[in-house]
Amino acid sequence: SRDKSLRVWDASTGYCLQTYMGHEDWVRKLAIQKELNIVASCSSDRSIIIWNSHNGKIIHRMRGHDHVVECVAFSSKEADKAIAGRTEMLSNINPNQEEKDANVNDEAISKSSYGGAHLVSGSRDKTVRIWQVQTGACLMSLSGHDNWVRGVAFQPNGKYILTAAEDKTIRIWDLTKRRCIRTIENAHEHFITYISIHPKLPVVASASVDTYARIWIGV
Repeated sequence: SRDKSLRVWDASTGYCLQTYMGHEDWVRKLAIQKELNIVASCSSDRSIIIWNSHNGKIIHRMRGHDHVVECVAFSSKEADKAIAGRTEMLSNINPNQEEKDANVNDEAISKSSYGGAHLVSGSRDKTVRIWQVQTGACLMSLSGHDNWVRGVAFQPNGKYILTAAEDKTIRIWDLTKRRCIRTIENAHEHFITYISIHPKLPVVASASVDTYARIWIGV
């Protein structure tokens, strides 16, 4: 809420069971990871908080974005493997190689494992960031959008991330290559505010200020 809080509600009675306080400005979005019993929230205070869903205590507060954080989404186990694959690729780099990827936190990535959960976030700073839940460290930053990023989602097979932004584009990012491999230009006639992926089928849904929701097949 704009009151800076998250609330847990009993769906059957309508009673508020718990209130999480910790953000310093509006809470924009949240995501739930049922298996690990954690919740992630993002805010206008430019931070992301990982919460223990049982007691409402803060596990990590992550900062790195330079503007309002608009959206967050948890990874799947397959996505965790893809990110770990990025780790293996980095470990095979020639140590004498002078050029390094400035957008990748090597130390944090080295701690990543196949069993570790990750989070993706999108911000008004036009970037997408991948975070390690266990440590709260930012593993990589992806740049390419020309306006606020409003929607993020992991593809079920784990290899790609889809993002939607107010530049009217949907972008597909390869996690192992750490770059955008496809851009759908003018996916809507106005700002795109949301994107969602079917958990089993190659179907993507997007929503926009143009008042339309669109269904994409085979994206």
